[in-house]
Amino acid sequence: MARAKIFVQERFGNVPLINVETIQRNIEHTTFPVPNDDDHAGTDDYPGFLRAADLIGQLGDVDYLRKVSGLFHEFQETGAAEALGYTSASDLRQAYPKFFWNGVRPYIKDALGFLRVTQDGKAWIANLYGNVFAAEHGAPGLGRPG
Repeated sequence: MARAKIFVQERFGNVPLINVETIQRNIEHTTFPVPNDDDHAGTDDYPGFLRAADLIGQLGDVDYLRKVSGLFHEFQETGAAEALGYTSASDLRQAYPKFFWNGVRPYIKDALGFLRVTQDGKAWIANLYGNVFAAEHGAPGLGRPG
């Protein structure tokens, strides 16, 4: 997230029509786990929609369940693994349904309404819930075999 904020500052800092601070505040809302404060609570504003897009883009990826190992290492780097009580990628996959329903779903609910308007959006929703279903039932993910 810090790299994204630096990029925005360096690339657009001198562009008068772009409010760099607003973009950086929106990027800040992709922090995960989501801080438990009023500033990060919104789900129906631009920062909330950006966070939802980030989460849906990751968790709705048809290869998401194959990428759990990499995600676990990312969680370790950010301290999220410890905060969530995960000691291995296996822990993350096993806890994924509960993680989704309790830790993600509340933050994407408003954005899902907009996705339901288009066929592409509906496909993302189907992939998202397909991954949850696969994890809940110990089934392989939706992605390519192997």
